[in-house]
Amino acid sequence: MLYLAAANEIPLRNSPDMSVEELLSINSLLDLIRPLVRSSGEIQLYPIWDLEEDKPPKGTIEWPFESLRADTLFFHEQFLHRVCS
Repeated sequence: MLYLAAANEIPLRNSPDMSVEELLSINSLLDLIRPLVRSSGEIQLYPIWDLEEDKPPKGTIEWPFESLRADTLFFHEQFLHRVCS
């Protein structure tokens, strides 16, 4: 299992406030998970706030990897995101 943490909240949505650095950060995340999705067929992401690891998911959202784009990606907190090939 791979745990990722961000020091600052990043608005993962298409927004006029989204900076080039934020888009690069999201692209880096996509670059990181791409080979994992290809090799295993699926990965799971569970975005939560610190110290909320024990809370169960509110639901599951499935994403085909090829549909993910940095300028429109939005992870709903406390939902399990299944990214598949």
